[in-house]
Amino acid sequence: MVSCGMKCIKYLLFVFNLIFFLAGLGLVALGGVAQVKFREYSALYGGEVNVPAVFLIVTGSIIFIVSFFGCVGAYKENYCMVYTYAFLLGFILLLEIVAVILAYALNLQINLVKPLVNTLPKYMDSRHELITRAWDQSQKELRCCGVHGPRDWAVNPTLNKTGSVPDSCCIKEANDCGLKILLLVNATTIYTEGCVDKVIYWAGQHNPIIRGAVAGLALLELVCVICACCLARSIRREYEAV
Repeated sequence: MVSCGMKCIKYLLFVFNLIFFLAGLGLVALGGVAQVKFREYSALYGGEVNVPAVFLIVTGSIIFIVSFFGCVGAYKENYCMVYTYAFLLGFILLLEIVAVILAYALNLQINLVKPLVNTLPKYMDSRHELITRAWDQSQKELRCCGVHGPRDWAVNPTLNKTGSVPDSCCIKEANDCGLKILLLVNATTIYTEGCVDKVIYWAGQHNPIIRGAVAGLALLELVCVICACCLARSIRREYEAV
């Protein structure tokens, strides 16, 4: 039987892992919803748009499994399971550090611009209906127009003939509201910001929240690793003393 101090660590570890267990389920569910949502935009951004959703599902599944080792190991006072849990959690922590470094090294704007620019000429092409729907959906939801602005649509052969933009660029959408809009010097009825700028702005606005959440999770994981190692060592001593 572990000492009184170790008992506190045992139950603390159990509670932490119960939280991790529920968080893992939540991440899997969130990843599933995100994958369904991002599927609408895969025609624009390519398969890369599904990476965050897949990452959430994989991370949630791993946390789910690892927390199982932590909960059962702590409850049953099985030092093998607790050591396994500490090793796996430490490995996850290391992967998270690598992921953060790679995320900072990644230039979001460069990775977004190229696939978007490549799809502009395909808008309104009957062979690329998914791209047309994805652009309309993006511009409506983000309240933007084009990659960097409305004049990006000049590269589209169909729209360029009349100096038009998609109707989804209009602040108040109606049939042919984007017709000949590029021929005007100052168009006030359409969105003037590009979709890339909107995405970058959104990422910048949420960056402190994301960083805080990641830092908090990493700190909690580090505490759990330390607690697990202490508990496993204590359990092993008790077994050896018997």
